[in-house]
Amino acid sequence: MKKTLLLLGASAAVLTASAQYTNYSNFKSDSRFGDNWSIGIEGGIQTNLNQWNNPQGAVFGVNFNKDLTPYFGLSVEALAGANNTGNWLDPARHYHNGTAIDNLAGFLVGRWNVSNSLGGFPGHRRVFEIETELGAGYGGFFANTAYADRWSAFLVKAGLDFNFYLGKARAWSINIRPGVIWDISATGKFDSRHAVAQLTAGVTYHFKTSNGTHYFINSDAQALKDEIAALTALNADLEAQLANQPVVAEQEVVVEKVVEEVPTYVDSTYVVNFAWNSAELVPAAKATLDNIPTDATVSIAGYASPEGNAQYNLQLSDRRADAVKTYLQNRGIKVADTVGYGANNAESNRIVIVTIK
Repeated sequence: MKKTLLLLGASAAVLTASAQYTNYSNFKSDSRFGDNWSIGIEGGIQTNLNQWNNPQGAVFGVNFNKDLTPYFGLSVEALAGANNTGNWLDPARHYHNGTAIDNLAGFLVGRWNVSNSLGGFPGHRRVFEIETELGAGYGGFFANTAYADRWSAFLVKAGLDFNFYLGKARAWSINIRPGVIWDISATGKFDSRHAVAQLTAGVTYHFKTSNGTHYFINSDAQALKDEIAALTALNADLEAQLANQPVVAEQEVVVEKVVEEVPTYVDSTYVVNFAWNSAELVPAAKATLDNIPTDATVSIAGYASPEGNAQYNLQLSDRRADAVKTYLQNRGIKVADTVGYGANNAESNRIVIVTIK
């Protein structure tokens, strides 16, 4: 029976391992191109970095993202400014240009997952993760004809993503994104007067992947194959062992304490065995009592096994002793005394001892 259970367990493990589909292990991804995509929206405020305490207007945007590994990803971002009070790369000029959208910028951004890189990839998405962003793009500021400062420039963007993943599935995340954009077309490319600071918040939906989740899961593919091979070999070995074993009919096991059978009589002492929790004389017990001479005078001592509580065991041993007494008296045998002792210790048996006086 034990070998049969082991065989079934090994077979189940093989089937389970074979059914798994994972898409990242040992810095190698076997995910499909359509896996690990997401789309997000965001909105917030922006201002010239040199005058960061005087926000110039609102910004909103959309981003399309692809996670290449649990450590690195790419994003395409489009941002639009609204109701800016001036050219956000030239704070000296404050005006409203009269358009709903004041400026547009687009970026190709590389992302680095700091949480997984420094804390180790746990094989699933954390509730909270930090990423860095670094990318380049192009943007422009729209001015009406009254001002000759229409502007366009090559841009560099750097920032942080604080991502909070929601629910058990981790399909949605809330994102807080502080960042800085520099105009690298201007003289003094990384001067704060030619840079804009942004703080946005948004939400992102992570599409379901071919592994059944919304993110990478961890598995060592080679180790998994080795485990399957080992389990398959074990399965074959157990089948061979079972084939060479004789078939033994299984018997029902009664859950009770196993007590060794006590000899029925020795010299002038006779021992009567009882079933568990019973005071009924079975045919074998009556056969033992029939061996006692009819002219004998006997004493009877009843016992119980230790499974029950003390009070119950005492009552049960009394009933057993009384059953033997009644049977012997019906045969004409004189009973001098009858006592029930219950269970004296852990070795007590389910017996009645009859002693000829």
